[in-house]
This record gives sequence, structure tokens and C-alpha cells, in this order.
Amino acid sequence: MAGVACAVGREAVPPAKRMEYTGSAPMRILFVTKYYPPEEGGIERYGHMLCSDLAARGIDVEVVAASGTARRGYRQEVVDGVKVHRLGCQFSISSAPVTLRLPGLLHEIAKDFDLLHLNSPNPWADILHMAICGDRKTILTYHADIYRPPGSVGGMLLKAYKPLIHRLLNGVAGIIATSPTYIDSSPFLQRQREKARVIPMPVDMAIFADADADAVAHAVARFGTFVLFVGRLVAYKGLPVLIDAVDRVAGIRLVIAGRGPLEGELQRQVAARGLGDRVHFTGKISDEELKNLYHACLCFALPSISRAEAFGIVMAEAMSCGKPVISTDLDTGTTYVNKDGVTGFVVPPHDPEALAAKLQLLLEDGEACRHLGERARQRVAEKFDKPIVVAETLRLYEEVLAGGTGAA
Repeated sequence: MAGVACAVGREAVPPAKRMEYTGSAPMRILFVTKYYPPEEGGIERYGHMLCSDLAARGIDVEVVAASGTARRGYRQEVVDGVKVHRLGCQFSISSAPVTLRLPGLLHEIAKDFDLLHLNSPNPWADILHMAICGDRKTILTYHADIYRPPGSVGGMLLKAYKPLIHRLLNGVAGIIATSPTYIDSSPFLQRQREKARVIPMPVDMAIFADADADAVAHAVARFGTFVLFVGRLVAYKGLPVLIDAVDRVAGIRLVIAGRGPLEGELQRQVAARGLGDRVHFTGKISDEELKNLYHACLCFALPSISRAEAFGIVMAEAMSCGKPVISTDLDTGTTYVNKDGVTGFVVPPHDPEALAAKLQLLLEDGEACRHLGERARQRVAEKFDKPIVVAETLRLYEEVLAGGTGAA
């Protein structure tokens, strides 16, 4: 899957595009996250868009993140105008990176910033923040609940970690929830309703606005009429359900953009069903190729089957290109992004028959498909476009720095 386009060096943000910050409060931000581009993922995209835009406004923002590849060492680099402290990751516990350099770094530099911005869940950084930076003004973006099967090692660790999550949320000055649905459904955010503010994940509509007509036509010629999936090939994405649904609808193909541990298993499922000519795996693609696929597809599908899918930023990207979306009802932000019957359709998880029925409808009713796509683009423009999200985040920063709680 394509990652966020980024470049090393201050000149990656052209001087002509810089917008000076004119607020009265001081603004030095330390943004602490698991990983940062060129590492890929929704949270990585969120961090990159927010931090690079803040830097473009003249705000001093630095990022602390684990390296996705290096096990040792520490380096500083500039990514699209943002100074990044990249720490070697010695090991991971239940997919959470542990960087042994982080305690010393936080103790050394956190005091130099006006505001810390955490991204949770990130257990190692969360615990160190409480131990080292508890007196610093902090806001936190709460991306998702952690779920691990009861009785597993991860489940036992989660049971011990839950009280610390409540303590962390109680201690920060402001909480960003990416959807109202998640506030209602999360056992942790439910206790923080008055402190939590809804600021969704951003989409840079300017990036996706114009696609190369010849490249889009080439994608259509190559794949025909297709439904698009973009993301990591992991269990909670529900791809076997989507493949089953496509098998039930004659005349439609499926393009899967991304890589992951289930790629071989999914390819075997496709071969066993005789769908080799209708299901295409693109592997990792460039940002430009991704944009062309968004514009070339009939619709976008996100068939996720667990609450690990907390928002679904790829849905909003497809919607910004005027495409309807079929997603699943997980009691998370996915139903906030994609409104059933307005911007696409919401179906039950694990239900290939229901998913196939909506694919059939979009295939047969071009007018309905077009209207849903138009409303999808409008919703992104009104709710998720990057300038709107950054402005709301800046407003929260200013309120917290002025002594407020960050409550809406």
C-alpha cells in the first residue's frame, strides 16, 4: 500500500506555501507516536499531515517515534519540515514498540516544549509519560481501544494495563476522539465525555483532487469494473468476506492494494475459488497509483470485522475522489465516516451475502452510484478535509495552553 509521500529536508515544504501562525500563545509541540513516515499506516498518515501542516504554519513541532526497521541507535532527521527523533526499537510487546532510549530522551527534551501531544494506544510511551512528564501540559489523541483475547499473554497484559489507561486519560488536559461513535462505545472514553472532543482523522483533498485521465483509463482497461480495497492484509480487515462477496457478483472484479501476513492465504483462497482472473493483488503501490485507482474504481470496500478498525481513513480518501463506500457496522468510527444510504452502505460484518447485494446494486444502478459518490465527496469536504482538522486541533492547543481543559 502506498504510504504518505514525504521527503527529508526542510525544503520539502515550499516557502511560498508557509502560513505563519498568528496565535498569541507560545507553540512548541512535542508529538509522541508509535511510528512516523516513511512507516505506513493510518496513524502515521494522521501524524504526518498534522505535523507537516503545523510546521508549514511556522509552528515549532518535533516528533518522537520508534524506527520501524532499526533495532539499535538513535538519529534525528527532518521529514517535510518536521524534526523527527527516530529511536531504535529493541523489541515489541503485543505489537507495541519498546524503545529503551525513550525514557532518557523524554527526560531530556520534554521540558523544552509548551505542549505534548500523545497518540494512544502506545503503552510504553504512555507509561513513561505518566512517570516522567506527568506535570507537562498534554493532550492525547485516542485512536482505538486495545483488544486481546482473554487468557492469551496479550489479554493478561491488557488486564494489567487497563487501570493505567484510565489514569492516563484522567491526567491529560484534553482528549481528541476521532468520532462521536467511539466516545459512545469505548469503555475508556465513556468516562471522559466532558473532556473528549471530536476531531476526525484528516484527508488532504488537494492531493486526491486531480487524477491523470490517461492513467485512470489505463487502470479501467486493465482491471475492468472493480471494487477497491486498500490496507494491510491482516485478519481484522475481513478480506475473505470481501472475496466471497465478489465471487457472488458476476461482472465485477476486486483490486487489493497492500501487503501483509495474510497475502499468501488470500491468494490461495482466490485460486481455490477459480477467481484468478477477477481478483488482483497489486502489492505496495505509489501514492500516484493509489490516487488513480481511487478514481478508476466503481466503489471502495472496507469489510473489517473487529473494533481494531477504529476510523478507516482510506474510506475517506476514496470518498474524496467521489466514490461510494461499502463498510461494516463495528460500533466504531467507520459508521461516522460512511453514512448508510448517504455516502454508501453499511452492512453487518462477516456477511458476504449482504455485501454482495450492495455491490450488485452499485453495479446495476449507475445513477445511485453517482449520487452516493457526490455526497461522499461533499461529506469529506465538510468534515474531514485537512485544513478543517488542523484548524480544530490548533484551537484545542490554544485552549489548553491558555489554561483550559480542552473540553468542547
